[in-house]
Amino acid sequence: MKSVKRIIFYLSTLFLLLSIPNYAQTIKFTKKTGFRTSEVIYKISKDGNVTNLFIQIGTQKSYHRIDSDNQTVFWRIVDSSKDFDMSITREGDRYHLCGVTKGKSVDKYESGRGLPWYQNLAYICGRTVSPGEVVRYECFRPGEFSLVTMEARTVKCHDLDGICVRATPVGVKKKLWHADYYYSPEDGSLTGYKSVEGGPGTPVTTWKRK
Repeated sequence: MKSVKRIIFYLSTLFLLLSIPNYAQTIKFTKKTGFRTSEVIYKISKDGNVTNLFIQIGTQKSYHRIDSDNQTVFWRIVDSSKDFDMSITREGDRYHLCGVTKGKSVDKYESGRGLPWYQNLAYICGRTVSPGEVVRYECFRPGEFSLVTMEARTVKCHDLDGICVRATPVGVKKKLWHADYYYSPEDGSLTGYKSVEGGPGTPVTTWKRK
């Protein structure tokens, strides 16, 4: 049974790679978590007013379509090591979730909260969050695929180069977790990232643009 699932994931990943457009720009980051080092790859292209964004982080591959307002309209994420292959499409004020997660098929709709859908804040933070402004948005948590409301604002950070945007959950949870995105003031592109991607005791993860 496990071998069949692996084959399905490999075929899904191959289909994802073959179906994405030719990318005009590639950006690479060095990812560090404790003593472990790896690479994050962003590939970007334009299709009229729509941006196609492909991201690879280890075994995880994702494909985003982003409109001219920087909102996500489609997101697909595949990770064979975590047993999921999910696609989410925004249809008006609701989302259509379709795919497989934790070995179970999913095909359902979920109502939105009337907020912008910024599934990949890292890519668009330099164009959506102005100094002194608080931006509230919604996104899905990878793996669980639950819809969450987030806030983003610029803060003073000096760990990495660039202007820092901090994303937090709303309410009391903002004191428990945050992610910092650093972008270039010249063109708004991502230059770095810093956060803890796990529970207490998990080492800090950083990205730094090569």
